[in-house]
Amino acid sequence: MTKKFYADTDSINSLRLMIFIGFTVCVLSLYLLFLWLHKTYPDYFRIDITTMPEVIIIAAIVLLTIIYVVIAGIILPKWFDTARYAVSFEEISAETGVIIRSNRRMMMSAVQYITSLRFLRFNAVMIHASGGRMIIPFLSDADTEEFIKKAENLLSNRGGL
Repeated sequence: MTKKFYADTDSINSLRLMIFIGFTVCVLSLYLLFLWLHKTYPDYFRIDITTMPEVIIIAAIVLLTIIYVVIAGIILPKWFDTARYAVSFEEISAETGVIIRSNRRMMMSAVQYITSLRFLRFNAVMIHASGGRMIIPFLSDADTEEFIKKAENLLSNRGGL
């Protein structure tokens, strides 16, 4: 019997917070650079026209804002909506992606051991097999436990692990 798992929606808020903090630090740094340039070179920035450093800093802030909106507002929610994981007696599968869809499968017969990683709201299960490794990210605490138990039960039934 195949058991399906999905990415935990609470993790997206933690990721958005981390991205927002990084975005804010970058924009604040650019703004402080802007102020420092005006203070250090007052004669150069006294010109009534917009100078090249000002244009570069403003363009960088606009570009960072666009990147932030696209990643935090479009790509992350779509990725979390499309992430699907499944465990069956024959295989473990992971389907992810927004623009480019990735479908990875690992045969249960190849699995050697399973590791769970937990950091704040970010849980992941690493499945180690002969010849490779598969990472199942962003599972909830309950799904992480259930995923590991399901995989261990299936591995025990085949005589491994």
